Amino acid sequence: MIHDGLAPNSLEPDISLDRYLARLASNEAAPGGGAAAGVTGAQATSLMSMVCALSETSEDIQRISTIAEDARSRFLSLVNADITNFLSLMQLYQKPPGSTPMDQRKHQIQEALFAAATPPREMISLSVNLVEPLQSLHVNGNTNLVTDTGIATQLLIATISASQLNVQINLNSIKDESNRKTLSDTIKGAQTAITQLQNLVAAINHNL
Repeated sequence: MIHDGLAPNSLEPDISLDRYLARLASNEAAPGGGAAAGVTGAQATSLMSMVCALSETSEDIQRISTIAEDARSRFLSLVNADITNFLSLMQLYQKPPGSTPMDQRKHQIQEALFAAATPPREMISLSVNLVEPLQSLHVNGNTNLVTDTGIATQLLIATISASQLNVQINLNSIKDESNRKTLSDTIKGAQTAITQLQNLVAAINHNL
C-alpha cells in the first residue's frame, strides 16, 4: 500500500512524525528497520545540538554543534538511501525467472546486496565518529542537561546495534571477499564504539 502523496522510495523532507510512523507501521516493504535506525541516529544528533545550544559557548561546544548538525543531515540522507537501495534489491528478487540471463542476474543481485548494506554501514561509521564528540559534550556541556546527553548516547547505541543487524543480513549472502571484508571490519569497529558509549552511559548514571 502506498499512501497518497508519498513517494514509495523516499520520505518527504517535511513529513510529519505521525505520518512517518504510519508509513513505518504499514504493509509497505520500506521504510523499515534501516530507516528507523537512521531516524534514531538523527534524534541522537538533534539532542546533541540541543545540549550545545543550551551550553556556555566555547570553541569545543561550537565544534560539537557543527559535527552534530552535519551528522543529522547525513543520517536523514541515509534513511532515503536505505529505502531506495532496499527496494532496488527487492525488485531484482521479484523479477520473473528467465527474464535476465542467470549470470547477469547473480551479478546484479550481488551488487544490490552490497548497495543495500551500504547505508547501514555508513550509519555505523557516522555513529562511531560521534563517540568522541559525545564524550566531550558530557565533560563540557550544560550539566543540567546531562540526561539529554545520556539519552543521545543510548540512541546512538541503538542506531549502531540496529545497523549491525542490517549489515549482517546482507553480508550473509555476499560472495565478493573484498566487500565481505569491508562489511566485517565495520561490524568489528562497531563493537568498540558500543563499549565506549556504554561506558559513557555508566559514567552519567554514576553521577546522577
